[in-house]
Amino acid sequence: MELHISWWLLLALVSVSFGDTIQARIRGIDLFELHFPVNWKSQSMMGSGAKQADFFIEHGGNWTADAYTLPGVLEMEGNIAGKLCHGMTPTEITDWMLDFSNRYKSRTGRPPILFLSAGWWAKCADNNATFGADHALWLANWAEEMGTLPAGWKEATFWQYAGWDENGGEANVFLGSSKELVEFAIGS
Repeated sequence: MELHISWWLLLALVSVSFGDTIQARIRGIDLFELHFPVNWKSQSMMGSGAKQADFFIEHGGNWTADAYTLPGVLEMEGNIAGKLCHGMTPTEITDWMLDFSNRYKSRTGRPPILFLSAGWWAKCADNNATFGADHALWLANWAEEMGTLPAGWKEATFWQYAGWDENGGEANVFLGSSKELVEFAIGS
């Protein structure tokens, strides 16, 4: 199943692939947007989870039950400055994620998909088991086997299994059929 990916690396950046998003939609390709938290503690840089969720939704990360648009993805991993846990405690991280998730869900009707690895989750979120109950998991594990799931999840919805593929991007797979992907996109 072909997916179109837009990456949000800086809060000041508006999706450089917005035109590609429109073209992908015309071609019937499933769409989603991804948000990477930036400068979490700085309120002047929209550091709260709720503020970043608002920015994300207002700049392309909204979900609609149109069978093409997937819920937004919150990518939780080490930041680009090299701080694995963003200089935060596990409680601060999970509180920030809950703030983001609650705002995203209140505005879109669905929680965001969480993109993370089991190792990051164990170290930076202290294996918090509460998010797995209502957040779809996009597991990051560059390996031939999916490996261990983070605490709280019984299954992954997507799996990123390699950092680069022949199509020029990271290699990801939806763990289901085309029909199940449409059902997931609709929210059923």
